[in-house]
Amino acid sequence: MKGFDSKTAALAGAISAQTRRTMKVYREQHRAAMIDKAEQLVTDFMDGKAVLGITLSPETRAAIIEHVLTEVTTQSLIGALKHRDEVDLMMLKHELTINPDAGNTIEGTTSTSDEKPVMLTNTELMSMLGTRYETSNAKPEEDDELFFDWYKSQSGTHQKSILQKYFNNDEEELMNFAGRSAASVIKQLRINNG
Repeated sequence: MKGFDSKTAALAGAISAQTRRTMKVYREQHRAAMIDKAEQLVTDFMDGKAVLGITLSPETRAAIIEHVLTEVTTQSLIGALKHRDEVDLMMLKHELTINPDAGNTIEGTTSTSDEKPVMLTNTELMSMLGTRYETSNAKPEEDDELFFDWYKSQSGTHQKSILQKYFNNDEEELMNFAGRSAASVIKQLRINNG
């Protein structure tokens, strides 16, 4: 049996490259033929001709067309709505990143020119959009103070203490409780009121 050397390796590489090129040509020819066949089937169907040897009644064709159009339209609308919502959310995030006066910074934090401003949390963003994320089934009473309002009313020293002791210095974690009743959060986390 002949050994495998650089000459046979080069020959094998050339044959392999030629095979790949040939297969690519075959794939492209097959794809073009399938596209042509699909177009012909659709044309025959729309013109009322026999499709794959079957002649459909006008009622059946109308029902198929209606079903296809309904499905395509529905999926297109769903896709468009999702896309619009995603674009709206991206634009809002972009606006909040660029415009620090739009309410996207947390009071007491400062940002330098090389630092990005603190972004809104999901709770704050949903609050701006008119929805509320509830982490429990119990909703706060209308006259009940929200946790974040209560937190902001505390002294700077007490705020730092609360952030460090109960939220591990994680402002994002604190903001997850922002829209909840202050009394329920204080009770749940056993926050020292003084």
